[in-house]
Amino acid sequence: MTPLWLMLIFEILLIVVIFYFTNGDYISPSFITIVPFAIATAAIIINEDYWSVSYSFSSAIVILTGLALIVLEEILVKSLMAKKAYIARDNVKLHRFDIEKISLHYLEIFALFSVGMMLYYVFDIVRTGGATTNILSNIGIVHTDADLKISLLGRLFFRIGKNLAYPSLFIIIYNIVAKNRFVKYKLICLIIPIISSIVMLFFCGGRSGYLSIIVAALVFYIMLKRTLCVRREIRLKKIIKPLILVMVVFLLVFFGSKTVIKNKENTSTPIQYITYYVGSPLYLFDKVKDDVDIYFPYSGDLPGAYSFIGIYQDVLGKNIIPSNRFCYIGGKAIGGGNVYTIFAIPYRDFGVVGMYAFILIYYSIFIFLYYKIFYYPRSIKYTKRLFILGILYNMIFMSFYVSMSSNFKLSTIVELIVAYLMLCSFYKIKIKR
Repeated sequence: MTPLWLMLIFEILLIVVIFYFTNGDYISPSFITIVPFAIATAAIIINEDYWSVSYSFSSAIVILTGLALIVLEEILVKSLMAKKAYIARDNVKLHRFDIEKISLHYLEIFALFSVGMMLYYVFDIVRTGGATTNILSNIGIVHTDADLKISLLGRLFFRIGKNLAYPSLFIIIYNIVAKNRFVKYKLICLIIPIISSIVMLFFCGGRSGYLSIIVAALVFYIMLKRTLCVRREIRLKKIIKPLILVMVVFLLVFFGSKTVIKNKENTSTPIQYITYYVGSPLYLFDKVKDDVDIYFPYSGDLPGAYSFIGIYQDVLGKNIIPSNRFCYIGGKAIGGGNVYTIFAIPYRDFGVVGMYAFILIYYSIFIFLYYKIFYYPRSIKYTKRLFILGILYNMIFMSFYVSMSSNFKLSTIVELIVAYLMLCSFYKIKIKR
């Protein structure tokens, strides 16, 4: 049996195990981690001839051991917290975000504010690209040319504007779950910041931002539904159709924007393109594992240099740690990448044992937060916990792609605080009677 088929079988087994121990919880941290890994493994198998794949048993063992530890950690934490938990979902009282009670004037200001920031950012992209006649080309230029920088105000508006989608998303989903009557004009005012955020993400070339919004929406909906409804679990079949529709739209946008963002063709068919993005990080991990010092060339003594590169660059400057290098896939494939799943960076920074310790600590944050929300729905901190988890949950969903701890910056904390304060403002500013 080849290492890839061994990985796929073991990943499917882990999916079954965690699905059983969580009573079919399809958004639990382990489940939402391992399913993408299984899909990534299948993507490599599909491209086995095209990429001239040769995957080592040692890499397979490193990956599978890490995934198994994540599953065991979640089972242990869930068991411990279940013993102490007091679950009472009857007449649960949350902060209310009834759309009828939110000030219309405030919603209008909120929508105009988001549109204004979006327009400024888009015009900044056009200006920075240097040619107003081809906006789409400018997106690719700004995305690929590190020497071209948008203005400080443009970057600030982008960081604030892209996060305004989350308060709007939370309020819309809250009212859907609570079955409140929608006021059409107010609903439009809440949708506008989401659209503005999506436009900004398109113009920045960061397509993973779309996934972050989708994952947040899924977490908000499932958790609120569990809390506000008598049935604690929502069957997968009830959300599978809308979820498939959303993912199809995402894939169409993802594939349709490839020449805009990359300014070149690395693949010829949609299947090759999608499997390239899904499977290449896991495949490239095997290629760089034994030469991590070459692909992560920092030679200084900063602990966890690449695991916390975002924070180090905020504090010490952007040039303090060189970027990780590009690795080609090989075979008939033209492309490659510089992301190698969640495992590569801590493997380089801490070694094998340290990598496992890092991942267990990293996942413990999400697992504890997840089950705090699950088992303590009547806590006054419920809304804050759920909102933060929804925004950050993409950090474990993307584990098949990259170690998202490297993307975490000091500004991320500020963005979280701003987004949460905006959500609280909807709770505080009501219609005066």
